[in-house]
Amino acid sequence: MLSLAAAHNLISSFQAIVLGVLQGATELFPVSSLGHTVLFPNLFGWHNVVAWQSESESPWLAFVVMLHVGSAIGLLIYFWRDWVAIVKAFFATLGKRRIETPTERLAWLIISATIPVGILGVALEHPIRVALAKPLSAAIFLMVNGCILLAAERFRRRAEVRALALREGLNEEGSRRLETLEFKEAGVIGVAQSSALIAGISRDGMSALVAAAIDTNRIDLYLQPIVTLPQRKVRYYEAVSRLRTEQGDVVPAVEFIDVAESAGLMPKLDNLLMFRCVQVTRRLQLKSRDVGLFCNVSASTLVDPTFFRQFLDFMDANRALANALMFEFTQSAYRAFGPLEHESLAALSERGFRFSMDHVTDLRMEPKELADRSFRFLKVPAKLLLNPAATAQSDIHPGDLADLLARSGVDLIAERIESESMVIDLLDFDVRFGQGFLFSPPRPVRVEALQTAAADAGKPAQEATSELAAAGAVNG
Repeated sequence: MLSLAAAHNLISSFQAIVLGVLQGATELFPVSSLGHTVLFPNLFGWHNVVAWQSESESPWLAFVVMLHVGSAIGLLIYFWRDWVAIVKAFFATLGKRRIETPTERLAWLIISATIPVGILGVALEHPIRVALAKPLSAAIFLMVNGCILLAAERFRRRAEVRALALREGLNEEGSRRLETLEFKEAGVIGVAQSSALIAGISRDGMSALVAAAIDTNRIDLYLQPIVTLPQRKVRYYEAVSRLRTEQGDVVPAVEFIDVAESAGLMPKLDNLLMFRCVQVTRRLQLKSRDVGLFCNVSASTLVDPTFFRQFLDFMDANRALANALMFEFTQSAYRAFGPLEHESLAALSERGFRFSMDHVTDLRMEPKELADRSFRFLKVPAKLLLNPAATAQSDIHPGDLADLLARSGVDLIAERIESESMVIDLLDFDVRFGQGFLFSPPRPVRVEALQTAAADAGKPAQEATSELAAAGAVNG
């Protein structure tokens, strides 16, 4: 390809070598190797290369791909043992038709992340290259990327951030092992990789922006009540997180958790939220021991060796709260648990803590297995319980679920209840607890206001949560 390009005066051998060295040197850093290969020829007056980059029918993409292939070959040689293990694991799964080891899971995660970026690359490469593969565009997006990285680093080094880490025991390195990702998260990473099609935008820079929001303590705690049915008295609260932007806008967890997962930030985020949940539970317990709190925990937290040790020590020092503080995991995360995750659950269970499962998408489960692993609550969307189509595909009829769970000591909570008609139908299924916007939306609460929170136990949900929010002033 190089000889063909040289024959048509598109690029010289010297220019190709220089661009190859530049690409190889910048590929491993969050500085956009593509942006540099676009900008560099213009700085040195290589007008033939500049014109070649933006032609509608140009082999420039093929040339850049070959530069990346060169970098990839170097990395394959350096990490050859890891790649041999991954390839072997992939073919092993084809033979036995299941995934058992972390390496086998990693192999399929790589495939899952590659598919979306491949599709988007084929679909969008031509218009993006023609429109943005120009020196001016590359320079602008390199500056944007640089600002993102500079802001993230500046926030990370701020004194108050370090003080917060010291005060709340944050793991500043907050890493996450790749094999703990869920497949949908791998897909999100693949989609995020497509931002690199724009010359000057780095994939790592996008994740740094989310990290800065976490490090600057713009994560607020909200509480949503879980009520008894049909009395509608507050029995528990669920703690949910909200991200506050610099402009004061509130971002729900569903919009930033996947990004935090992909960037390996969940152990740090969980640490911050767990410290606050313990504070909330302590305040609640001062007034009444009948009120409990559900706190969401990421699966990656269970397998982070540094953070989980700190997490376990912190929970060990707060064993007195074991009957009031429940850790919540999603159904998909639980199904992906391996030996290490179950070992971490067992360690928490030995200290008296109990668990809850939410984000349930089907009723294919064994209540006794959940109970044996110290799960005492199962949250099922009201629509799933009341959906005849879901019933036909389930191992358990929704009308029997509450009774089957109760036999194993597990309480059923119907969540996302949106209407009075749902409540009436759920009562026919003997559902004892409910959660949803019908009773009260999540409301922001400050720690100092939680001294009065326990007094809300037994009050109607809307009234209790409104008073709690009013006492807590504003969080966003």
